[in-house]
Amino acid sequence: MVSTFPNSSTVNLTNVRLEIRSLQPQLVEWRRRIHQKPELGFQEKLTAEFISQKLQSWGIEHQTEIAETGIVAIIKGEKSGNEQVLAIRADMDALPILEANEVAYCSQHDGVMHACGHDGHTAIALGTAYYLHHHRQDF
Repeated sequence: MVSTFPNSSTVNLTNVRLEIRSLQPQLVEWRRRIHQKPELGFQEKLTAEFISQKLQSWGIEHQTEIAETGIVAIIKGEKSGNEQVLAIRADMDALPILEANEVAYCSQHDGVMHACGHDGHTAIALGTAYYLHHHRQDF
């Protein structure tokens, strides 16, 4: 993976942290929504649709149905002269496990749950896409 994000001497990391922190309520909401609708590998139709809708609403170019349910989003920086690429990957599949947690956002799909953290990975990837898209001028 090659990063094209400016080095810390050109970026106010305090501002980055504050902006990311302001996304926390959305990240929690997305993670819980994904957690409630877990899907096994290559069956993540609802999850892929949710991600695609978010990307589309933000104006982020993307392709769906990669290897059946995968998504590839493209966020192009606006600075010229640097053709490096940053790739971010997140799993979004769940496991065939009955959820026994007693939380308001527990799995609504019997016998399937996000016991491995992929709901969190997906929410973080969405937050990263949102942030990078809104800061294209910085890279």
